[in-house]
Amino acid sequence: MHTFEFNNKKLSDIGAVLMENPHYTLSVKELDFTSLPGKSGDIITDKNRFKNSSISYKVSSMPLFCSYTEQEFVYVLSEWLLTSYDYKILRDTYNPGYFRKAICTDIANPTVEANKMVWTTVTFNCDPFLYSDTGLKKNTYNFNGGTQTENLFNPEGWASEPIIEITPNQPLMVSLSINGVTVGIEQIDKTIIIDVPNHNVYDTNGKPCNDVVQAFKLPTLLPGKNKLITSGTNSGLIKITPNWRRL
Repeated sequence: MHTFEFNNKKLSDIGAVLMENPHYTLSVKELDFTSLPGKSGDIITDKNRFKNSSISYKVSSMPLFCSYTEQEFVYVLSEWLLTSYDYKILRDTYNPGYFRKAICTDIANPTVEANKMVWTTVTFNCDPFLYSDTGLKKNTYNFNGGTQTENLFNPEGWASEPIIEITPNQPLMVSLSINGVTVGIEQIDKTIIIDVPNHNVYDTNGKPCNDVVQAFKLPTLLPGKNKLITSGTNSGLIKITPNWRRL
């Protein structure tokens, strides 16, 4: 039987299952098309982003496993899914090893069958990408000063936005280049986190540290082999959570 998990709770926990394959709308690039007089074909402007996608699941209670009355089941379902106001982790058994960042936007009017089964359709609005569990594993590199080169392989077909954690053993000044995109870090004496998905830099307490980083743009990890070059003084640890993803 298929199920989904949202915000650390499974559909099966309330005695329900998925009745059929989920229905998707795929993410597409956001483009502007501008028509010019006397010119056939529009001018295409790429906004460099993907639109959100949606996914709908047909959900049904299972009387043998559900301890709620028909009305209680609807209350429990809505209280679980509709009380979050930001993205939460959504997983389902149709995509093992991957998850979405989603928010529930609709629960259709429920239908009660003669056998007391309650079914409805639940719809989520999702971040455009499907993220890999393996992309949550940190890749750790020991930096001993001077210049070092490492390689990191992206198994997916899309560039990812990593989270980079730099921990000095003693006051550390370092530059990190990924595929030619260089981030310079001024002398630091505590762990800083370069959060590429959120375009932010902070310490382990969440205090902003953008002033210690110099970069024209933050690096991404391209499909396939990625070359990492680290150079600087003293030693420390660099940990990269790659956030592998696919559409």
